[in-house]
Amino acid sequence: MPAANSVGITIEFPFTTAGSFDFAIAAAQKFPSFAQYGKDKKAIYRVHFFEDEIEKSRELLEQLKGWRKRTVYLNGEKVPWDNVFGYSWCYNQKLASFKPEHYCFGNDNSWELNLWGCIRANLPLNENSELWSSGQCLNTSGDWEFDKDRIRHLLGNNLHTLKFCPALNVNHIEEVISCFPQGVNPNKDIDWKFVRSYSESGLNLLPVKVEKFGYESIDYMKGVAPNGGSFIEKIPKQLSRKLPDFIK
Repeated sequence: MPAANSVGITIEFPFTTAGSFDFAIAAAQKFPSFAQYGKDKKAIYRVHFFEDEIEKSRELLEQLKGWRKRTVYLNGEKVPWDNVFGYSWCYNQKLASFKPEHYCFGNDNSWELNLWGCIRANLPLNENSELWSSGQCLNTSGDWEFDKDRIRHLLGNNLHTLKFCPALNVNHIEEVISCFPQGVNPNKDIDWKFVRSYSESGLNLLPVKVEKFGYESIDYMKGVAPNGGSFIEKIPKQLSRKLPDFIK
């Protein structure tokens, strides 16, 4: 049997007595690349397609669901199934949802609401999100610098098994990151506020002079967050992709 294609995605599965076998064969035969190696119970079946064609595999994936003996090759290398198809359950949920175009942005659920266009990005908009502590305080005056590479790293890590999802738009994610200012100072900009640390220990924590009720105090800050919706409301206007109206 020849090696898997060196470019693109190859799905391989053997003969089985599973009830979905005939349906899997029927779905696989729709691919121009369909190939069979061996006969009868020793047969091995393969299909090959390129990454931008992955949505065409949805029917076949549905029939192979739960199979132990199924294999995927990425650019000729055997990889764990979920490294390529870890998105499939969530993507099917999107397609079956009431408003598929809203699903990836959180469907108006405040605990899932996000700017990134993927509910599994795990970087929400609330002030406790790791998003707002991605950076460092530069001085005791409250100048904060966002670490955009850190934000990219967090998103890349969280979305690693979803990288082939047909609904994932990496250009959109990069556009959102570009909307973040290089730095802010909540002492000078009312659209931002400090996120206080309840411990004085930790990296990048500086004592910051903060004015409260007309009095100056010293607090340790772990980040900054939007003060109200002004910053977030401005982002959709800067993007090439139209976001759902509930993102405010």
